[in-house]
Amino acid sequence: MRNQLLVTLVLTLPVLANPADNYENFIIQKQVDMAGIDQHLWNLEATGNATSPEGVGPNGSDFELWSIFNPTGQNYLLDTQFVSAYAPTAQITIETGDPYAVVPRTRADKGYTVYVEILGLIPPHLIDASTPVAAQMVLYNHVTYAYPAGTDTLEGASVAPVQVDQFYVHGNGFFPNDPGYLQFNVTNITTPNDLTEIRGEEHLTITALADFGVPESELETAKVQVWPVATASISGLD
Repeated sequence: MRNQLLVTLVLTLPVLANPADNYENFIIQKQVDMAGIDQHLWNLEATGNATSPEGVGPNGSDFELWSIFNPTGQNYLLDTQFVSAYAPTAQITIETGDPYAVVPRTRADKGYTVYVEILGLIPPHLIDASTPVAAQMVLYNHVTYAYPAGTDTLEGASVAPVQVDQFYVHGNGFFPNDPGYLQFNVTNITTPNDLTEIRGEEHLTITALADFGVPESELETAKVQVWPVATASISGLD
């Protein structure tokens, strides 16, 4: 689930010696790390299902299945279940030595720093065999594009991307945890010619994995422009 969805719980109560109508069955939903009144589902049948009155909270919900024996008022906690929701988000920030604020840009022989922050995945200590893969990780992808000869843009051009890196990122927070950023000392665009003449772009993307019929979706993308080292000449001097 990438959003706060209604949760359907399937429950089966034990067959006891007393008639079923002597028992009143209910479920309590407790939102984890959230203030508020617990939600109750009352008058449940001995076998069946019920829909949560509210969505699962951002930190998950605890569900408790209870039964009361009416003649004595005795309460029985029959089962518990933790349900978590997930809605991954990502933020990519690129820093270079160029103060230009519109688009991050760097020189071919200069480096740049990338900060990748992931939020909304299931924390590792809550992952079990039933946790969907899409709730555990996102996909990081890094490609480069060299501008066609004689141009300074990709617009209108058909340029195949060159793969630099692709891997899965697990857990929330900045990646990698130590030092908390990715550092590149020079451009990743390759060329058989002089490195100082490179011009093009590097693109970084974070993608949520396909999940329950929902296709992969791009969470965040960022790019840095790469420009050649300037050259100059002096003529006319004796």
